[in-house]
Amino acid sequence: MSGVGERGRRTNDGLWVSAVIAALDLHRGLFELSQGQLRAAQADFASANAKAPHYSDPLKAWSDLLARAGDRKGALAKYDEALKYAPAW
Repeated sequence: MSGVGERGRRTNDGLWVSAVIAALDLHRGLFELSQGQLRAAQADFASANAKAPHYSDPLKAWSDLLARAGDRKGALAKYDEALKYAPAW
């Protein structure tokens, strides 16, 4: 359902909800990563990316995880993908 958000900007409630759910997955993944639960964290980063594919933070976190796991090639590929959505990084 679309409506008018703050300052009169058009919003899409469905996209907003997807972004919030993606953020929840991202933050759960970051916690799991901090606890050394790499598989669970990777699943959450992949889920966050699937729900909000133009959101660069899950890709960056996923890259960090891959680098930590020793997959440098995979990490560089994910960093490159994240840079498409956040080129100022």
